[in-house]
Formats: sequence, structure tokens, C-alpha cells
Amino acid sequence: MNGRHPFQVITQWQNPATSEVHVFKSQNIWFDPSNYIHTDTITVFYEKGDLQQYYVDISFLPKLAT
Repeated sequence: MNGRHPFQVITQWQNPATSEVHVFKSQNIWFDPSNYIHTDTITVFYEKGDLQQYYVDISFLPKLAT
């Protein structure tokens, strides 16, 4: 958008029952969130039985001033 590229928080989880690794991507973020991530754990909400329907919780990030 306007020559800029968004950032995303990308996290993964390995299902202990199947050993499959699932990758989850946040919505677009218009600033570099690296300095605000101080944990190894990011919360992901998903639809029961459907890991394709998910939401990466980035509410801990500051809001971009408009």
C-alpha cells in the first residue's frame, strides 16, 4: 500500500497427537512489532475442529496513531 509492505506476527504450534506443525499469521500490521514482542508465547484462537479458522491475538501491541 503506497509502496509500503505490512508486517505480520507469524507463530507456529506442533500438535502433539499428530506431530503436524501449524503456522498462524496475524492480520497486517503497519509498523515493525519486533520491539514489542517479549514472550515466546502468542495466543491464537481457533474454531473448534477447524484450525484454518483462527485469530492471532496481537492486542498486546501498541495501537498505531492515525
